[in-house]
Amino acid sequence: MNYIELLTTKLIDIFTECSINVTSDLVYDLLTKIFSGKDNIDQSDFENKLTSFLKIHGATITASTVINSLAKEGTISISNSIIFATNGIKTGSTNDATFKIGNNTETTTQNNSVKYNGRSHATGRNALIDQRPDGSIHILTGKDGYIQFNA
Repeated sequence: MNYIELLTTKLIDIFTECSINVTSDLVYDLLTKIFSGKDNIDQSDFENKLTSFLKIHGATITASTVINSLAKEGTISISNSIIFATNGIKTGSTNDATFKIGNNTETTTQNNSVKYNGRSHATGRNALIDQRPDGSIHILTGKDGYIQFNA
C-alpha cells in the first residue's frame, strides 16, 4: 500500500467518525492532486496541505454539547448540511482564514436555529457566529474582520 492509499484509509476513518460520508475514490483523487509529484510526504506537510481547506457538503453532524467550526488557516465551507448541538454552535475563522456557511444549511441548538435557505449564506474573516446556550446569537468580528450575509 502506498502512502496516499494509507492516508486515504485514515481519512475515511476520520470522516466516518464525524458522520461525514465520502467515497474513497474522492479522497484518493484529492490526495493525489494535493501531493502530486511527491514520493514521500511527511506529517507536517500533510497537515499543512490538508488543513488549508475543508468543505463539508451534505453532512448531518450532531453533538451533545458544543460544535466549533473554526478555521485557523485556509477556508472552511459548509453547505447542504444539518448541524445540531445541544448547547451551542460556533462558526468562524481567524484573520488568516475565511469561512462560508449556507446554501441549504441549518444550524440548530436546543434554544435557537439559523437556516440558510436556497443559496443564502454567510462569509467572513476574523469573525464568529456564536449560537449560545441561552438562545442568543452573537455576531462578532475582530480587528479588520467582517461577516457578510447574502440572500
